[in-house]
This record gives sequence, C-alpha cells and structure tokens, in this order.
Amino acid sequence: MVEALPQSEVAAPTAPARRTPQLWNPTVAALWSIPFTPVFGAYIHHRNWLKLGHSELAMESKTWSKILFFLIAVGAGIFIYLPVEHPAQIYLHYLPNALTAGWYLSSGHRQVQYVKAHLGNSYIRISWAGPLLLAFGLYIAWIATFLFIGAVLMELQK
Repeated sequence: MVEALPQSEVAAPTAPARRTPQLWNPTVAALWSIPFTPVFGAYIHHRNWLKLGHSELAMESKTWSKILFFLIAVGAGIFIYLPVEHPAQIYLHYLPNALTAGWYLSSGHRQVQYVKAHLGNSYIRISWAGPLLLAFGLYIAWIATFLFIGAVLMELQK
C-alpha cells in the first residue's frame, strides 16, 4: 500500500530550468565588424537573438545585415567606376566605418547591453573559428572579385 506524503513534504512545482544559452560574445562580434564590415556583426547578432528567443530583434538584425550588405556592395561598385581623383572617393573610403558606427549605435549596442544585464558572463561562448574562417574567405573572394573587375575595366579603357 502506498502512503501519501504529508502536505508539508510535497515540493512546490518549480519553474522549468533555464538552459544556459550558447552565444558569440556580442562585444567581440561588434569589434570583428571593423575589419569584416558590419554585415558580419549584424549577422552574428541575428544568430544570438535567435538563441536568446527574441525573434523580433533577430529579424531586425537580419534586416540590418541585408541593408548593410547592399550599401557596401553599391559603395564598392561606385568606388570601382569612379576615377581615382574623383572627390567622392574620399567619402567611399570611410563608408564601411560610418556604417559600422551607425549599426552599432542603433542596433548592435542593444545586444551588448542586454547580454551584460541579463546574463553577465553566465553564457556558453561559441567558438569564433567557423565565422572567422568564413568571413576571411569571403573577404579574400570579395577583394579578388573587385581586383578582377578593376582589371577588366582598365583593359576596356585602353
């Protein structure tokens, strides 16, 4: 025969245990956006927001990465077609840094603050090896593409 436990010994239902999220450090993602453009940081923040369960903020970060990619691609295209002595060339050199600052101040900083306030150092850090190898490979491909386009344009101008 099974004896019932007294009410005082019955444990109160507990909330489900929160899993420790696995994230890329959002501050480091922002810093890697300097050499790899803010597209890198915005996409990493997109993935982090998904892991944190904030799908709306994840979509905002994904939108940022798409818009930033478009602006940088257009800027690079204009950079190639303008003569070196054109005054706009000066501004195009600063475009990636200006976009990085704009992204960080309007969106990226929010994730840095969120993680700091809600998790502190209590999250599992994901290795940077994969994203950095991919970013480096894309960076090399990007440069090779524009060198090729530049060489073709120079040949056509002869």
